[in-house]
Amino acid sequence: RVQKFVWDTDAVATYKATRNRSIGDVFSSKFSMWLAHGCITGKQIVHEIARYERDRIGVPAPSGGDVQLQSTYWVVFELMWRDFCTLAEVQVGRRLFDYGGIRKAQGKWARDGAYPVLNNRADFAAWCEGRTGFPLVDAAMRELVATGFMSNRCRQNVASFLVYNLGVDWRWGGAFFEHHLLDHQVGANYVNWQTVSGVGWQQRDNVFNVVKQSVTYEPDAMYYRTWIQPDGTRGDFDLTRCPDHFIHVPWECKAHGFDGAAWREKMVRPPSMFFYNRHGLQDDIRKAKAAQGVDLDVGNNSTWKAKRYYGRGASAEEQAAYGGRGGGYSGRGGRGGGKKRKNRLQQ
Repeated sequence: RVQKFVWDTDAVATYKATRNRSIGDVFSSKFSMWLAHGCITGKQIVHEIARYERDRIGVPAPSGGDVQLQSTYWVVFELMWRDFCTLAEVQVGRRLFDYGGIRKAQGKWARDGAYPVLNNRADFAAWCEGRTGFPLVDAAMRELVATGFMSNRCRQNVASFLVYNLGVDWRWGGAFFEHHLLDHQVGANYVNWQTVSGVGWQQRDNVFNVVKQSVTYEPDAMYYRTWIQPDGTRGDFDLTRCPDHFIHVPWECKAHGFDGAAWREKMVRPPSMFFYNRHGLQDDIRKAKAAQGVDLDVGNNSTWKAKRYYGRGASAEEQAAYGGRGGGYSGRGGRGGGKKRKNRLQQ
């Protein structure tokens, strides 16, 4: 797998642009299965990526500093996050499974709390079986049950939907993932569930707008058509006859032989709980499709754009040449860095 992702396809060089997608063989490294079962170590992968940067990219580092593509940086960062999850698991022990998380925030889930937990078993069953009526959630859950895999972006979205929109105990979701994921690792799974739920290593509530996320990160219809099909047991929702331009919001479709009103009636929650621009949605989809692949680190082997990951000591010339301090990175990476914010269905 390392040979294919790093050397055979050069997919490691485009990881930053593709990592939020959900369909395909090399949009993500998919190293997690091999890491979870001890077939390879994170250190081995990092060394292979360093060799790739040296031998194939061949960009000298100014002033002896370290040079990384944005994409190779993010692969290494995700490996570091995985190591953090393992260390956190060891540190907190049984608190990894506490209702209120390591923050002991049980009150958050009370009936008069910020996000009351209802634990409606019908809602949970709809989530597990991919019958919520929201295409991104349903496609991801059906993929998980059928294959044992789900992309990172989808994992965050379905977790947020279960906790914040359905009002189900986050641990139910964690246990369901544990049962189905081929790449399950205790620390990675439960640390990330606590993080999404805002009771773990971040204080913010990671609330996702699953309609907006669907359009932004998986604008093409292929992923949804692949997984949301009649199968004899889950025929309530079927996108076979839904036009592509309504694939993210099938409940809005009133023509083309597709009954959007009937779809809406069977949804577990009204779509009005998520904000989306009904009249500008098609423009948003076109923009998202056009943006896919734009933010790449490479054009061809002669136009590599290297980013230097440096600290406060960088000169003004180096900052100008390498796109600003740290090439746009923060030393704290993508989780926990920056200003604290409260996410409310708009992410």
